[in-house]
Amino acid sequence: MDSSTFQGEGPDERRHLADISKALAESASSLRTIKIVLIFYALITLLAGVGSTVWIMSGQLTRTIREQMESAGPTSTPEENRSNSLSKGDSDPTISPPSVDSGSGSPVFRIGSGIESPRLLSKIEPGYSKEARAAKIEGTVVLAVEVWEDGSAHNIRVVRSLGLGLDENAIDAVKKWRFSPGTKDGKPVRVAARIEVKFRLL
Repeated sequence: MDSSTFQGEGPDERRHLADISKALAESASSLRTIKIVLIFYALITLLAGVGSTVWIMSGQLTRTIREQMESAGPTSTPEENRSNSLSKGDSDPTISPPSVDSGSGSPVFRIGSGIESPRLLSKIEPGYSKEARAAKIEGTVVLAVEVWEDGSAHNIRVVRSLGLGLDENAIDAVKKWRFSPGTKDGKPVRVAARIEVKFRLL
């Protein structure tokens, strides 16, 4: 009785184990498939992220280069080119309209639109500083000035500098220069102008 019962249950257990083994094999296969899908998805996500980052960085780099090129502007102005082309020893000032009005108690006019430019009557040559002479500096100091009704220069400031004491020497010299004042409707008025003071080693 016990022997026939034991023998009858053997094939069922083997089939049961076979079913379990098959199920495990299918599960393992499914897990491998899921793993491959996840790895593929991760790779796609990573590549998409890298591509997006490169695209954004390239766009930012392009914008930065464009902004730098627009802000850099030309390295020299027509005024500077004209100054550099003047012959050696030429120290006559050039008076031209400034970009903005200077602030003062009285109205200060700009040259043009009925405003006549001041004219230089007398000048004192600026001296060289020891430092600038030792460094053999040559060039032009550009000053923004107001020529008042009495023909004197006031509110002088440096627009383009040479340094090494030449800016200060240019200001000291222009303070002693005398002009015929600018006029409006034939009457003397305060006029804003720019003066070029050239330094040349002889």
